[in-house]
Amino acid sequence: MGIVVDERARAAVNRRRSRGKDARLVLRVQRLSPKTGFPDAAVIGWTRVEPPPELVEWHARDVKFFVEPRLARYAEVRDLVISAWRIGPWERIVLADPYLMLRVAEWEYTHAKTLHSAPARLTVQSQIESAKHLPAVDPPHSPRDLHRR
Repeated sequence: MGIVVDERARAAVNRRRSRGKDARLVLRVQRLSPKTGFPDAAVIGWTRVEPPPELVEWHARDVKFFVEPRLARYAEVRDLVISAWRIGPWERIVLADPYLMLRVAEWEYTHAKTLHSAPARLTVQSQIESAKHLPAVDPPHSPRDLHRR
């Protein structure tokens, strides 16, 4: 199990190296929009600068990755397939599974006891328990109460 680089992605890496560019890749989780409830998205891209120290260094043959710990834990038990597409001069490195983050969330949910940090869905009960100790607050008045005053 681990990160698998398919033939298209390997060809993209080799083309990039032949032009003298750095072929290191960063695989991270991007929060799309916390206000609208969209799920997180896994994003992959080339890096030119030194990545943050919290990312895990991962090697897939001759390709070097810097992976977010959440995805690295998942990659230890499941395959993450990296691919690429090319249209004329435009080339893009992509994740082969568009539903990767849904699969990661499902895996985290079912294996929460083995992970260091539980997913948010599993900590809701503990938040409810801790909220019981907070002082009581009057509920907001209904619009009808405002008209009576």
